[in-house]
Amino acid sequence: MRQGFSRLIRVLLLGGLATSPTLAQAAWTEASTRHFVVFSEDKPEAVRQFAEKLERFDQALRYVSRLGDVDLGPANRLTVYALRNTGAVQSLANTKMASFNLAKASGRLSVVPRDHAYFDGFPQTVLFHEYTHHVLHSNYSAVWPAWLREGFAEFYATAALQEDGSVHIGLPPVYRAYSLLGTQQNILGSRVQTRVRELPLKQLLSMNYSEAYDTPQLYARGWLFVHDLNFEPKRQEQLTRYVAGLERGMGSLEAGAAAFGDIAVLDSELDEYLEKNTFKYLKVQASKINVGAVSMRTLSAGEQEVMPYRMRSKVRGGNVEPKEAQELASSVRTLAERFPSDALVQASLAQAESDAGNHFAAENAAARAIAIDPKLVEAHICKALAQMAIAKGIQSPDPQVWAEVRKTLAGANRLDPDNPQPLALFYQTFSASAQNPTANAVAGLHRAYELAPQAAELELMAGYQYLVDAQIDQARKALTRYVFTPHAEHNRDSAIAVLKALEREGAAAAIETFLARGLKSW
Repeated sequence: MRQGFSRLIRVLLLGGLATSPTLAQAAWTEASTRHFVVFSEDKPEAVRQFAEKLERFDQALRYVSRLGDVDLGPANRLTVYALRNTGAVQSLANTKMASFNLAKASGRLSVVPRDHAYFDGFPQTVLFHEYTHHVLHSNYSAVWPAWLREGFAEFYATAALQEDGSVHIGLPPVYRAYSLLGTQQNILGSRVQTRVRELPLKQLLSMNYSEAYDTPQLYARGWLFVHDLNFEPKRQEQLTRYVAGLERGMGSLEAGAAAFGDIAVLDSELDEYLEKNTFKYLKVQASKINVGAVSMRTLSAGEQEVMPYRMRSKVRGGNVEPKEAQELASSVRTLAERFPSDALVQASLAQAESDAGNHFAAENAAARAIAIDPKLVEAHICKALAQMAIAKGIQSPDPQVWAEVRKTLAGANRLDPDNPQPLALFYQTFSASAQNPTANAVAGLHRAYELAPQAAELELMAGYQYLVDAQIDQARKALTRYVFTPHAEHNRDSAIAVLKALEREGAAAAIETFLARGLKSW
């Protein structure tokens, strides 16, 4: 099928004017699938349909990209909070964004609004873009250059889920039209002719980690190139060869020349491809998509009431402002008194008390949660975090104190061996107690990184440990992947400095820079 880009823009812009009625308040419902856990205050059937939509996208992504589906366990699913409207999303995160995503060792989560007919439109695009990063990051070990990372994510971000169960992949990203076409006239019929700075293909291919996010054309041109490679018959196998070259350790430009041929010729052909102003898309038939089982439950009375506070703790991830943290802990404390037999409420209190710096209270709350539900992994993790904070606070050198922390983490690991957080925390206990990590702890860290490679802090920890162990290639790969991680903005410059020190002077200088830049925060 082909659609004119300008025609598609008009259709989508008009479609975006439609609004959905405000949904009535309902009880919090949880929908669990193979890859997602969805929480929403909506009718159970609506929540189920939303979860099924997400699974349909996951399956279409894996089908088109020819990726397998390794079961990494329930802890590595994406948790999605579907809130009432955009305002609720922005209030939760203190942000102006209509939706947002977080990826940490403690789990991956997305927050989206329901007022876009279950996030259709740009919130959906953001979620699909970020989820594509996660799936590809988890399946390819090579450091993908920026154009390929972002181009691939944009290629899948515009997926359209059809009523017949099929999924359309590769539709043009309307929001990149200005960067692609070069003038506002080509988008909305405006008379403005402002030119966008061109990004030659050779520069696109060779952009290093310090240049990666300097221009919006990275995303637009990256999408165009990925689209061309997927749909032009003579180029459909070239992308596979290019990625294979990256996996073998070739540089981006070298792999590009080997796979694509003359880059200057390709650049001209790519411009011609855009000038055609018509694009194919892939239709993944419903028969190729296996949504799988969807487990539904209505949250308990205690969980219903604690959910707003619980979400705030999860989203802020230990970075709650002191005053807010105290208020949050006080509110959850009151709920915990009302629901003394609800394990998740007690575990939520443990996290809230930890955020407020009340670590003994956090340990006690976690212990109560474990007594109610010994299999609640979250409670074991909360207890270990509280124990670690107490031991660090008194700077305890007592090996028995740290042995107790590790015992708690070992219990969490036994309950869920594929949960990356206990493995990462076990490794961190050695640094916190001024001890060298054991071989078992290092193996646990690398397993955590394997399970959750999208978690920026795990990339940093793995990169540091590789430096210590003089595994230079692995260190370079982990740190470079960290630099290209969308959620590494605050430490990107410091990580780049470490990579430069590694290239100039070796592992010892890189470790020194790593420490001097304050990257070792565990």
